[in-house]
Amino acid sequence: MSTLNLNPNPLNVFCLIFIIAFILGGQPLWAQNFDVNTIHCSMSDDNRATMNKIGKFEGHFYNVIFNTSMNDTVTVKINLYGRKSEYKQVQNENIHTTFIDGFYSGENKQIYLYKTENYMNILLHETSHAILYRNLNNAPKWLNEGIATLFGRMVISNKDEVFYVKQTHYIKLLKGRISDRTFSLEDFFNYKNEDWFNAEKREYLYTVAYCLIYFLAEDNIDNLQRLMILLKEGNSSYAAINKIYGSQSKFEGRFFDFYSKQSAYSSD
Repeated sequence: MSTLNLNPNPLNVFCLIFIIAFILGGQPLWAQNFDVNTIHCSMSDDNRATMNKIGKFEGHFYNVIFNTSMNDTVTVKINLYGRKSEYKQVQNENIHTTFIDGFYSGENKQIYLYKTENYMNILLHETSHAILYRNLNNAPKWLNEGIATLFGRMVISNKDEVFYVKQTHYIKLLKGRISDRTFSLEDFFNYKNEDWFNAEKREYLYTVAYCLIYFLAEDNIDNLQRLMILLKEGNSSYAAINKIYGSQSKFEGRFFDFYSKQSAYSSD
């Protein structure tokens, strides 16, 4: 476990397990605004505090990556529904699917979610989408979902610190695919955006997306930043990876080697 330096250095943005203190001397280091519209439900003070604290980190992360301060003034608009029927109606009107409990609309620039037991994980996930959209509105689906999946599992300790632990179930699934030779990076990048809304494909796609982000962060955090800048400049995922790692085969070699050494158990 290691402490994350709050100075805006991309080398310090991620660690295998990281802890971030957001308040020094009683003053917030950066701003993040949330506008929450509750419909037939309420949001507890504790959940609001969690949203604000982790949301601040998400905004700061994207400031660091894109060398900007614009995310300090982004307002994240959230619509939280207490009745599933009302949420489903909005969901059908916007994304034409019914099996997910939250989504971000780039068109409306708002988050919509149903208040399930784990709605805070979904809220933090969708917050990443909302902020990234302001910085890179044509982000590849794998990048967008991979980072959001990582942020969706951040929590606050009883010491008022934010921390993240790797999601071992995704690592286990990927290691199984690599072991039985059913994983292909080329095939993964050929999936269409609509495939991510396919219930049968969804778990695999989120597994690989998360594992790619986790690898990039752990292998060399500078490479994650470089990749996101190259994507913003209009490069494809393949072109960006090849520019950073030299070739697809070199990237895959490091990717496979990294996961051959990763434990799929939370005790790691």
